[in-house]
Amino acid sequence: MVKDKFTLWRQRDAYYPVWLPCVIILLFIEINNMNLKKLFAVVAGVSLIAQTMLSMVPARAATFSAELEDAYAYAYEMGVTTMAPIENANMYGAITRAEMSKMIANRAEEVLGLKADTSASCVFNDTASVKGDLAGTIIKACQMGLMGQGITSFRPYDTVSRAEFGTILSRALWGDEHDG
Repeated sequence: MVKDKFTLWRQRDAYYPVWLPCVIILLFIEINNMNLKKLFAVVAGVSLIAQTMLSMVPARAATFSAELEDAYAYAYEMGVTTMAPIENANMYGAITRAEMSKMIANRAEEVLGLKADTSASCVFNDTASVKGDLAGTIIKACQMGLMGQGITSFRPYDTVSRAEFGTILSRALWGDEHDG
């Protein structure tokens, strides 16, 4: 379960909502005897205390198996990923189509010697919002014949399905021999 530091705080490995101290304090205060200014001051003070406590507690670091750490180290060394350190690499997350285009196009070029056919037209109506080098690798993967064949919507932020992954890998290894 993902713990969001803005909604949770940690004490002795138990997680509590940030608003819990507010509720507890308000239970012990006679709200009927307060005016609006006092109530606002109490709520603001409790919120400040809760946020201070939250900032003092270190976030729990993700742990990775030795196998996953080795896989990451290899992928980083080989240039499959440029994200460092491992905590920033989203190791348990899904891969988007844009991210997959970068990984597969760069590796197919370096390892398999595939070249992009720059005369191939690869225009998609949904890639204008893609930032950084991912925009270029979407076109590169398309011009290599790996992704985006015969479509007008690339869907860069969709996750890669098993079928898509299999198709992309097959195209990288055997070209369009098994398309069909």
